[in-house]
Amino acid sequence: MKYILLLACAIGCGDDSTAIDAGPDAALLPGVRLRGGEGFTIQAITSDDYVIYSDPSSMWWAQSVGGGSAIPLVITGSDPHIRADGTVAFIWHGASPQRLGVWSAAAGYHHVSDFSATWVGASSRDGAHILFSDHVVGNTVDLVGANIDLSQSSTLVSRVDSYGCGVGLAFLSPSTAITAYCPAAGSPARLDLWNVANWTATNLRSDLSQPVWWSTNAAGTRVFTSLATGPGVVIEIGGNSTLIDTDVKRGVLTSNGDSAIYQNSTDLRRASVSAPAPTTLAINEVMNFWAIAPDESKVLFFGATNDLHLASAIAPGPSTLLGPVVTLSGDQFTADSSLALYFVFSAQTGEVSSLSAAGLGGAPRIIAGQGRNPRALSGTTIVYWDFHGGSSILGDLKRVDVKQTPLSAELLVSDVDPLTFLTSARDQIVYTSNVDPATAGLYVLALP
Repeated sequence: MKYILLLACAIGCGDDSTAIDAGPDAALLPGVRLRGGEGFTIQAITSDDYVIYSDPSSMWWAQSVGGGSAIPLVITGSDPHIRADGTVAFIWHGASPQRLGVWSAAAGYHHVSDFSATWVGASSRDGAHILFSDHVVGNTVDLVGANIDLSQSSTLVSRVDSYGCGVGLAFLSPSTAITAYCPAAGSPARLDLWNVANWTATNLRSDLSQPVWWSTNAAGTRVFTSLATGPGVVIEIGGNSTLIDTDVKRGVLTSNGDSAIYQNSTDLRRASVSAPAPTTLAINEVMNFWAIAPDESKVLFFGATNDLHLASAIAPGPSTLLGPVVTLSGDQFTADSSLALYFVFSAQTGEVSSLSAAGLGGAPRIIAGQGRNPRALSGTTIVYWDFHGGSSILGDLKRVDVKQTPLSAELLVSDVDPLTFLTSARDQIVYTSNVDPATAGLYVLALP
């Protein structure tokens, strides 16, 4: 989450007056070309559908998928990273600690720190406020809150431990935020609630485990976390804490805040928040709680040998072994939550060998031998990038219903670059092509 000035300011950092009017072209490849040119790399997309991308000179740009002007942001230094949180993009770059800038369509680009910890940044749902890290010195860091235009900036906590404990920050609502941190190395973690109107704090707990973690309900009225002594608790904002279970490693609150689903030692459990009576869903298998399905009916977790399992998040029963996995990327479930999406590891080649899908109790199904970056559309239909393999860095964009028998993938675009992103409505996909200078550029393709 960093950006930088340098040459960028010579052409106008985040200044719309210098924007290049790229106007959409008639489609040279499938979809609409938003901007022609070679060497573009898509970095992220915001919730209001601005694509953040870079060019070969390391200049970063913002471009609405609806067309219009390409907006110059910043020329990045080495090792850039980006986090798009809602309508706000955090960009870090340079040697660690990194320089940080933020951009939104409403407020433009602002350089915010020369010494920031990568990935530590968050924005409010309305995009009006931000939290970020600053003044990294050794293993300590400051946490800062501000308006999106950097007015009313306030250092919330100073010189807190960023190594053994880690730090966390998030907005619960447009008017409230939370920070989690250890005041010093080895101390229990604190969880503080902040009123963003004047950045005043209320301490919620000072006895949390480290590294610190938490999960909130959709309304931002409850926080699930664990104490330094092991028990998991749900903290009611403005109320009391409810003990959920002993030895809670990590977990999630359901979106309505009524239940907690979590790892207890090596078991997977579920408990009601109002009257906790833990139910064991899977026994002696869980080493790393990973992801929950969109409808909160299923959970993915890694076992002791880094094997991936799928289990019910509602009722006890045997988990489904999906197999050894190198990585998970893109979406981990289909839109209807019926199937998990994952990559199988090949013992023969030592590489990711196939994009696969499986449901509870079902046999895994290979979707594409070189499939990558699955994105859920609707039902059980996904779009994915099908790698050509070998020394190529190209692949084809394809769409398929992963429940269809036999499988029949639809070719959308041939020979595109690896990084692709869906719009917030999941009805358009943004991609780049660099095969032919005449057709190279940034494209958006509707997915009816």
